[in-house]
Amino acid sequence: MRGLLTGAAAVSLLMGACAPETAQSEDGISEEVATDGAEQGRAPELLTLDDSVGESAERVDGAAPDGSASFDPECLIEGPGAAGIVMPDTLGDFAAAFPQGTALSFYSAFMVDLSALCVRSDGADAICAIAFAEDSYAPDTEAQGLIVSSPVCNTSEGVGPGTPVSTAVEAYGAATFGFSWDNEGREYVSFANPPGHYSFRARSDMAEENAENGGVNMPGGEHGGDYRGVEGDGSYYETTAGYPDAVIREVWISWPVD
Repeated sequence: MRGLLTGAAAVSLLMGACAPETAQSEDGISEEVATDGAEQGRAPELLTLDDSVGESAERVDGAAPDGSASFDPECLIEGPGAAGIVMPDTLGDFAAAFPQGTALSFYSAFMVDLSALCVRSDGADAICAIAFAEDSYAPDTEAQGLIVSSPVCNTSEGVGPGTPVSTAVEAYGAATFGFSWDNEGREYVSFANPPGHYSFRARSDMAEENAENGGVNMPGGEHGGDYRGVEGDGSYYETTAGYPDAVIREVWISWPVD
């Protein structure tokens, strides 16, 4: 992200729907091979949007004139965008990607330092445009990037939210997990041959269960890397060891950082 990912890069954080088959890998992560709907002759799953907003959110309506919405419910993550939506310059541009009357949720405090304008699916935020924290929605607020959270959305390699990290390794090469307390304790997972524009975040139920054993170098919230015994510099910690059940939790999309 323009301002956002520049800060993450300073601490080395540049970092569908699949039916897995389990195999053994050489990188410490149990390997699962993705089989997507297209390979099995099924139509792609479509992203259906809720007509309600999230808890404590301000409702914003889709703003695309009739017939001009760019939103594509097939929800392919490609280039600097997803679901037909190219990285917007402003939150208003994001709203203008959806037909008039579409319910969008504006969260003034989406994360500690970020606001977000989101569409929801199945009762959860699916795609969000994020901005530095604002008290209320304004269409001219500069967007810093997109966050894709719906498991319906995937890259052409079949990687998206809910995809095992081991499957992403098959597509993009070896994984490295890293987090920094200076970046609000956020964890990102990078790959040896990553696709452009994307950063990935992961989660693991095993990590949550083992968090109390990690000491001060465990990131807050969900994460996919196993940092037990890892020595960092007091802020940044990195590991190539991922929990076997680690999955991609979110895909963050931005313009490339020079």
